[in-house]
Amino acid sequence: MTSVDIRSWFIALLRIYELLVFSYAVMSWFTGLGPTARSIHSFLATICEPYVGLVRRLLPRQITGASGVDLTPLVAILLLIVVQGLVR
Repeated sequence: MTSVDIRSWFIALLRIYELLVFSYAVMSWFTGLGPTARSIHSFLATICEPYVGLVRRLLPRQITGASGVDLTPLVAILLLIVVQGLVR
């Protein structure tokens, strides 16, 4: 396996995780979810919250929801995009 292959796999994994964080953020907007959607959201929270929570702890309170809108998932996705660019 060459370094290009490893880099491509790593970028693909980052993109998948980016989609998971996005899905987690979008699903958090809806409160009246059925049991299937709640279980999917719970699964996404298990996977995404450690990373999003870390970003949330590092950001100032104005970004993490002091105004009622939590922008942490957006910042977390932007960080994933930056890492993808650095890996390339």
